[in-house]
Formats: sequence, structure tokens, C-alpha cells
Amino acid sequence: MSNLLIQAFHHLGTQFAAWRRREQAIAELSQMDDRSLADIGITRGQIPYVVNPPRAKTMAHISFGRSHLSLWLNGLLRIRALRAGFGRNSSQGM
Repeated sequence: MSNLLIQAFHHLGTQFAAWRRREQAIAELSQMDDRSLADIGITRGQIPYVVNPPRAKTMAHISFGRSHLSLWLNGLLRIRALRAGFGRNSSQGM
């Protein structure tokens, strides 16, 4: 009985963490301007579908979508890092 309860709590924790990651990804992508979104190949209206693809798709589509999401999010992090780096470099040069 306790093992079942532990598994249930673990599952709930895992689902909650996944939900938080999706919400953070949506927030990050929503803060980007339209040009940056176009650079990574999506529009503002596609953000929820990119982050959380509909369940009706086949497993191949879901895997494909998640791998692209990973690439987009990595690109987003690189853009943010570059912008932060440029801000520091330009302020140090003055």
C-alpha cells in the first residue's frame, strides 16, 4: 500500500514539474518579439501548440514536436545569453 502511495505522489510531482516547464516555456516564448519567433520558425499563435502538442497526434509527431521544441528553447537561451553578453560588453567599453 505504501509503495502505491509513493508511486502516486511521484507521478503527481512529475506531472506538476512537467506542467511548470510548459508554463515557463510559454511565458518565455510569449515575451519574444514576432521577429525572434519567426527566426525560430513559429508564430505567436503556435506557441501553445509547440509547447504542448495536442494528444491526438501520433507518437512520431509528438516526438518530432518535442525535439523541435528543445531546439527552439535552446535557441531562445542562446539569444538571451548573447543579448546579456552584448549588454555587459557594451557597458564595460564605455
